[in-house]
Amino acid sequence: MKVFVLMVQWKDDEPEISGVFSSFDKAVMYFVRTNYQDSGLKGPELRSVCARAALKMAHATDDEDFSEFGSTRAWIEEETVDDRCEDFEKEARDDC
Repeated sequence: MKVFVLMVQWKDDEPEISGVFSSFDKAVMYFVRTNYQDSGLKGPELRSVCARAALKMAHATDDEDFSEFGSTRAWIEEETVDDRCEDFEKEARDDC
């Protein structure tokens, strides 16, 4: 099973995992929601910001494996995980 790990680095801090998602699109949407939540953007403007963020993250090169968003760097890593993790997560949700 593939997952998409959203990595974020603020200014000179160490990179950190911002979230793990089932699709690239969901990772980008989360990044946009969390980074532009106080911007006042609505409808078409927000969709435009989302599209630009997705394009920047999708077209990162080997020389530059992150995208710059002001004082923030962000990138999405595609990882493969064992399907058994999914079973464990389902069991954990049932216990809540």
